[in-house]
Amino acid sequence: MNYDYIENLVRLSKTGDNHSKEKLAEEFKPFIINISKRTFIHGYEFEDIMNECYKNFIQVYISLQNRNSQICCLCY
Repeated sequence: MNYDYIENLVRLSKTGDNHSKEKLAEEFKPFIINISKRTFIHGYEFEDIMNECYKNFIQVYISLQNRNSQICCLCY
């Protein structure tokens, strides 16, 4: 994963660029799929778990976007 590219996508998405938001989600798709495959929750299917991962990704993104800091830290 190219962290400079990710940082650039974050900066662009903070300005309201929807295309960069979609690209950012695409960049993290392999991680989300990996986590989803390794997770078992009774009553949840793979797609349900994947949707929960995306929901959490978006919540973290929004919380980072609301910060007034110039520093972005995406941890996985």
